[in-house]
Amino acid sequence: YEMVIRDWSSDVCASDLKERQEKQVMDAELARAASIQNNLLTKTYPPLDGYVIHAYQEQSRQVGGDLYDVATLPDGRVLFLVADVSGKGMGAALLMSNILASFRILYGQAEFDLRKVVMQVSNQLCRYSAPENFATLFVGIIDPGTNELRFINAGHNPPIVVRSDGSHQHLEASGIMI
Repeated sequence: YEMVIRDWSSDVCASDLKERQEKQVMDAELARAASIQNNLLTKTYPPLDGYVIHAYQEQSRQVGGDLYDVATLPDGRVLFLVADVSGKGMGAALLMSNILASFRILYGQAEFDLRKVVMQVSNQLCRYSAPENFATLFVGIIDPGTNELRFINAGHNPPIVVRSDGSHQHLEASGIMI
């Protein structure tokens, strides 16, 4: 009669160690992606007499598909946008960065036409992503000389304009998602 005793704990420990190492690598990659995504967002805002611009974003996960941007166009008008990409996590974050980059490339156009730019970005998204990928978007342009606001609300929650007298107005959707 022969008795064999085997210590299975070393196999379990090796497996646990490997799992922990893989999780650490994944956590480090997510932290790096979150840092990159955070750095893509505008931290300073152009001065706009008579207006106060603030933005804050906190993802529900480390990375996600929410975005905002504020920029001065070549003609002095100030553009701002808020968008929410479908889905959560890394996939949404990738689409978010694509949409933001697409808009930023177009900001430099001498004749910036809001409708055409939104259509261009929407077509880009359609061409290079799956049918279930979409984003809601609000993009507006304020002309500091006339205080006129032109905007497109592509299926996004209606923003609220609050005037200096305390009155407010919801800016309802004017189109479908991109």
